[in-house]
Amino acid sequence: MSGAAWLNLVALALVSALSPTALVPAIFLLSRGGPHSLLAFALGSICSVAVVAGLVATGLVLSGSGGSHGTSNARAVLELVVGLVCLVAAQRVWTGRAAAAERARAAQAAPEKPSRWLVWVDRAGVVGAYLFGLFWINGVFAVDAGLVIGQADLGSWGTTLAVVGYAVAAAGGALFVLGVYYADPERSKARLDRSRAWLQIHGREALAVLLYAVALLFVAKGAAGVLS
Repeated sequence: MSGAAWLNLVALALVSALSPTALVPAIFLLSRGGPHSLLAFALGSICSVAVVAGLVATGLVLSGSGGSHGTSNARAVLELVVGLVCLVAAQRVWTGRAAAAERARAAQAAPEKPSRWLVWVDRAGVVGAYLFGLFWINGVFAVDAGLVIGQADLGSWGTTLAVVGYAVAAAGGALFVLGVYYADPERSKARLDRSRAWLQIHGREALAVLLYAVALLFVAKGAAGVLS
């Protein structure tokens, strides 16, 4: 696999791992269900991402179109579309950040009422957390990672290792939160409370910044693919 392909995979994995949509559920699950629920969530995410990326990569390999010019163009168009969609979403999220922060502060002052998905996960326990991880993934990133791996022509074992490695790295946010907890369980509750409070107020700003970064990444990748 070329250096550019590795950089693509690393960038996609970092965006997936550091996304508020990955960190927020991880923090809430750990604070409510404990480390077993968080681990189940991470395993569910790993399995789902590996399946999506693996199917895409295997499909390219079996069809023999992994290195074709048509496949490269299709991937470039996909990346451009995703980048533009993320740019629009980032602008919408950014413009609504002040109102969202005020609602979050008001919610903190009122008695905490868990959202529906948290109630469902609480009732289902570890199984519910695993199922939540299966469906709560950045599917577009997994598809793009599968395209990158499939075009690299790594062979069966190389493709498998790359898919699994990407899936684990993409779940790095949840695994990092779990590692912080095990590093110092006695202080973890206070850290979780502070992190959750910060994300409730500033999570929209963090998401907007991430979406701007994702938009820049995908537009740059797509433009480079079209021009190459």
